[in-house]
Amino acid sequence: MEKLPRTVSVGQHKIKVVLCSQKILREIMEIEDVTDTTQFDGLWVPSYGKPVFGTIYIHTKMTREKRMTTFFHELIHAVNDLHAWVLQEGML
Repeated sequence: MEKLPRTVSVGQHKIKVVLCSQKILREIMEIEDVTDTTQFDGLWVPSYGKPVFGTIYIHTKMTREKRMTTFFHELIHAVNDLHAWVLQEGML
């Protein structure tokens, strides 16, 4: 994969991918009540909606390799949350 996708489709749900600054990441963490707001490379924020299930935020000032590693790490969180939500809502 050369660059990050802007969205990832998982069935009928979409996960947005956004590049942002460390300042924006910290602001989102405060809004989402994340307790440790030191330095983060990325963050997964679910919205539990259709068609957009949530957003992956990734810090822009990293190497392409580090951005990809962070993307896949956050994507795993997103897919796990989606799976749990689908089971809870009885959609399977």
